[in-house]
Amino acid sequence: IFEGDVDLSTNNLRALLNWVGTDVSAVAKDRLRKFSFGGKVTADAKAARLNDISVQLDETKMTGAANIAFRARPSFGVDLAIDRLNLDGYLPKEKPSKASGKASAKAGPAKEPATKTAQNKNQKPVATASVPNPLAALAALGTFDANINASLKALTVKDVPIKGLSLNATVFDGKLKVTKFQTANAAGLAVNVSGDIVDLKKTRGVIDPQFDNFKFNIRGKSLARLFSLAKFSSPVPAGQIGAVRLAGTLSGKPRALKVSTNTSMLGGKFSLSGLVEPLRPAPRVDGKFSATHPSLVKLVRRLGSSYRPAGKKIGGVNLSGRLKGDAQRMSFPNLAGSAAGITIAGSAATDLSGARPKVIANLETSPIVIDDILPAKQTAFLNRT
Repeated sequence: IFEGDVDLSTNNLRALLNWVGTDVSAVAKDRLRKFSFGGKVTADAKAARLNDISVQLDETKMTGAANIAFRARPSFGVDLAIDRLNLDGYLPKEKPSKASGKASAKAGPAKEPATKTAQNKNQKPVATASVPNPLAALAALGTFDANINASLKALTVKDVPIKGLSLNATVFDGKLKVTKFQTANAAGLAVNVSGDIVDLKKTRGVIDPQFDNFKFNIRGKSLARLFSLAKFSSPVPAGQIGAVRLAGTLSGKPRALKVSTNTSMLGGKFSLSGLVEPLRPAPRVDGKFSATHPSLVKLVRRLGSSYRPAGKKIGGVNLSGRLKGDAQRMSFPNLAGSAAGITIAGSAATDLSGARPKVIANLETSPIVIDDILPAKQTAFLNRT
């Protein structure tokens, strides 16, 4: 058994790394300067433990403990508390291409992918299995076992400030189990995630991970901060969208996800439960949906319309049904509910693939008083003196 203390420190970590042959030229010159490491080590033939860890890298401080088991399959555990970390300071700066802007300006409108230009009866659809599984990027987690607990008071990455981040997770035999991953504030949003990602080990020479009851809960008072940081110009202003909450579960492989979501936004509630295929050339969905809002007028106004009905009160929206298709062609069978005080039952479909959009509807409704839902007449007042 070995027991002892470890203490390392330098005021020029960059020079030390260069000396051992590590290229750090892509990291900002004011980074990788001050470094110190301290802790108490206990080790034997089976395992090593490091307690009372104290680390400082530039302005970032870390404390905690770690252990490693000497097995054929690597196994370790870490428990770290970090005060603040500006990750952008250690990432290579992205250099904008001078030619890219000019080239894109001359290129004109983007052309449709070649897979869409030759549509005929004999053409086979693009197989979604050919699209790489994005979860395969986690394949390295299938090569070891770990128990990870970490907390971070403040993190900045890609100019996005994140506060109150905590992670509690285990990796065992090719399964990542996230007991808790949460942030108190990430670009104005609180995020809480838990669940499993399985099949991280090779099966018949292939790594094809999938979600297993993966739960998420995202909420925030406004999307304004997120839109600003992402430089996203939303067709609906963040102020109109209002407070947002998105909660649900994911199961299955990313190419064919079983999804159940509940969303609150625009002053209403919306849900979707079914199969989503996001990796297809044209993402598809097939599931049940519902949409409720206490006021149809307020809903369309939040979406940018100035609609004001002639009737004083036309009610809200309470619709449910099924939706199947993609952004170009979508069908809505089994529609039922009410809108603007009118009960609705039947089906509808949209086709936006041609030069002229098509809408096909087969609906049964309660009696409609058209005068109530027509836009109110606008009058002007002329004050003559």
